[in-house]
Amino acid sequence: MSPTPRAVVIGGGIAGCTVALELARADVPATVVEPRAAGGGATGAAAGILAPQFETDPAGPLFPLLIESLRGYPAFVHAVERASGHAVDHREDGLVIANLDAEETRAAERAVERYRTHDLAGEVRDRAGGRELVPGLGDVDSVLWLPDEGAIDAQALAPALELAVAAAGVGIRRDRAVALETRGGRVRGVALEAGDVLACDLVFLAAGAWAETVRGAGRRARIRPVRGQMLRFRRLEPALPRQVADHAGCYALPRADGSVVVGSTMEEAGYDERPTGEGIERIRTRAQRFLPGLEAATPVEAWAGLRPFTPDGLPVLGADAELEGLHHATGYARHGILIAPRAAALVVAAALRRAPDAALRGALAPFDPGRFA
Repeated sequence: MSPTPRAVVIGGGIAGCTVALELARADVPATVVEPRAAGGGATGAAAGILAPQFETDPAGPLFPLLIESLRGYPAFVHAVERASGHAVDHREDGLVIANLDAEETRAAERAVERYRTHDLAGEVRDRAGGRELVPGLGDVDSVLWLPDEGAIDAQALAPALELAVAAAGVGIRRDRAVALETRGGRVRGVALEAGDVLACDLVFLAAGAWAETVRGAGRRARIRPVRGQMLRFRRLEPALPRQVADHAGCYALPRADGSVVVGSTMEEAGYDERPTGEGIERIRTRAQRFLPGLEAATPVEAWAGLRPFTPDGLPVLGADAELEGLHHATGYARHGILIAPRAAALVVAAALRRAPDAALRGALAPFDPGRFA
């Protein structure tokens, strides 16, 4: 590798953009290859929940990365807003999880005990206490209150990220990466659908659900697309003050304009990104169990995105096990909006060897790309 390596980042969602920003900070010339406009993929389709305690078991290998990511998120948001000139509506006002019956209340009480062993906040409140937090809450048994969880408007974040990347001096190529060019067991370039090749020393595979479509790069990442459908309502009465969810993974998030985003499904639908009437109705029916006001609310938009899942549900981060110069930043599943900034910092530091090797190896070990070989 040359003293000043050239890099190509495949993918222009939050995974690729955060890698590009880390490369720019390290003064590494880079180009992002992305066929869509900003927000056209999973990043722009995401709800934007920043909720480690809601999404993951504290005993699992992903949890430390999620918590570290959440703690660093305000600084990341500030940097993106400053570079792009756009506000992205970052909320730090907690998450309410509806316990729909006594069994879920008992499960929530056990969860609070687990959180305490990790010095994390959590509290079970009765129905009245839940309605103090969310006035429109339905006929629940109780709620689990997680005050440290947050959210961000992913539809605002996606274009702001692209502007921040451009402001950092990173090139953006509107094209599709179709294959890696290799020689002698290492990366030499990225072949584009238009027919030309971008010569480079480093490739960062951050193509999300489309990782496996890049010949010579994606097969080892073992990524499959999982469709998630979303629905947005014009407003809710009474207004939704903060995000609320159930234990099955259904959630509702308020936006700055007063609208409410509700999601989501988990569907094995290949690369089909179209929302379906059945999926949207399922979302609305589920959400009405804890937010009955949605029955009278007006839906204004429906969409779907493809989340990148691996066989074990963990991301793929770090150097490829077989091809020198290839680095993975993909497989983020439901956690991409949250973990991408921290994951990018780890992957780029490891690729450039600009941090203590032992610390990086420990942080990246659970997500080693070679684990599927």
